[in-house]
Amino acid sequence: MEKQNSVIDDSSLWYETGSRIIQTYSKSLGMNVSSQELYESFLEGEFETEEIYDYFEEDIINMARAWIYIKQVVYEAIEYKQSDRNISDFKLRKVIEVYSYLDPHLTYMSSFSGKTPESIKFLELIQSTRNYVLTNDSKESILEYLLIFYLDVSLNQYFGYFSEIFAFMIVQGILMFKGITPITLSQIIQDSGETYELHVKLLEIIANLKVNEWSQQNLFKEYLKRWISKTEKSFDYMEI
Repeated sequence: MEKQNSVIDDSSLWYETGSRIIQTYSKSLGMNVSSQELYESFLEGEFETEEIYDYFEEDIINMARAWIYIKQVVYEAIEYKQSDRNISDFKLRKVIEVYSYLDPHLTYMSSFSGKTPESIKFLELIQSTRNYVLTNDSKESILEYLLIFYLDVSLNQYFGYFSEIFAFMIVQGILMFKGITPITLSQIIQDSGETYELHVKLLEIIANLKVNEWSQQNLFKEYLKRWISKTEKSFDYMEI
């Protein structure tokens, strides 16, 4: 519990993690932004003001606001847990709200409808991931399950080009909730191109496999090993 509190209560860790996520995904959208500028805007609370539109693109602001909301949800979840309330009472609307910050136009809202095979599959994925995280404390097991969640959302593109940023922010929030050091995104997507290549190749492989076969693939094991390794290292803070 001590470790969990130290991770959750570290605002610098929250803001730096968010800054690095946003910087990397912004690049994938053709927007260059400094993680330093993002961090300072988080620190000063500028993303919650209208003036922020004078400095950043709307997509960047939406990502930042989604991350701020995730931070709020994680704090609420911890309060639930510490007061012995049932954490499973946390509703799906929390997840919907994360998506709505990323995509205010709600382009892919039908993914939450439960009226199509795809939306049913996604809702089952969310439910099973939540249940697994709440009933397991093994870091490696949680990371493996979250990697499957991340790959599933990436592969099926439930939210179009918002899919990977949505899934990765959820993963990071869950790690913080469990007191696990977050994964720096650049190590996952575009770090020297090596891990990004692994990510793409693995998606190609698992596209033709059942989900219960994913973890048996060598590339999956390598990917998971990188995630585990990253969470075992001290977080590399920026210098202000």
